[in-house]
Amino acid sequence: MTEIIGHRGLPTYFNDNSLTGIIASQEHSNAVEIDLRLTKDEEILLFHDAEIDGVLVPSRTLEELIMEFPEYNLKDHHLVSRHQLGNHPVFFEIKTDGLEESQKSLLKRKALSMVQPTDTIICFDWDLVFEIRNDTTSKYGIHIANEEQLFEAKSISMIDKSMYFMVYADLIEARVFDLPINKVVAWTVNDIHLAKRLIQMEINGIITDIPEELITLLK
Repeated sequence: MTEIIGHRGLPTYFNDNSLTGIIASQEHSNAVEIDLRLTKDEEILLFHDAEIDGVLVPSRTLEELIMEFPEYNLKDHHLVSRHQLGNHPVFFEIKTDGLEESQKSLLKRKALSMVQPTDTIICFDWDLVFEIRNDTTSKYGIHIANEEQLFEAKSISMIDKSMYFMVYADLIEARVFDLPINKVVAWTVNDIHLAKRLIQMEINGIITDIPEELITLLK
C-alpha cells in the first residue's frame, strides 16, 4: 500500500520541521520526512533552508540561533534523539549544502546513530548515500530531480535492489520514467488528482504538504 508521508511534519497547522508538527503528523500520515542540518556547535537543527534570514545555519551555535531568531521557536527544531520523533517511520533527509567535508561526515554519523530499520536516510548528495549503504540497517534513497538523473537511476536500480528513489513528481508521468514503482517515493504532491493516479500505480510513497487530505484517499 502507498504510504502518505508528511512533508516536514504537518505544515498546514505547524511550522515546517518542528517537533510539535512532526508528532502531530502521525495522526494524519504513515510516515514523516524531516530535514537535518548541523550547527556550528555540532547540534542537529531540523530546518529546510541552509540560511535563516540570511544567516548560514553552520555559522552559529544552536543557542545563538535560538537567541537571534526567537520568532522561529528553534528549540522546537532541536533534535537530540530518535525518541523525539515518535513511532512512525521517518525519512531523514541529510542537508549537506554549506557544509565542509568533515561536517558532512559528522552529520552523516549522527543520522546513522538515530535511524531505525523502518526509517530511510535520503539525500540529494548521491555519494553520501552510496557511502552509508553498508553502514546501516535502515533503508536509504537518492533524490531524482531531472530526466538525466532518471537515466542514471535506472542503472542503479538494476544493481542495487534495496535503493529507494525520491522522484520529483512531474517526472513520474514522463515517457522516460522507468524505475521499480515499489521503490519510488514522489515529492512533493499536493494535487489530489495526481495523488489518486500515483496510488493507482501502487507507488511506494507520496510526500505531501497535506497528508491530512491525502490519507483519506487510502480509505
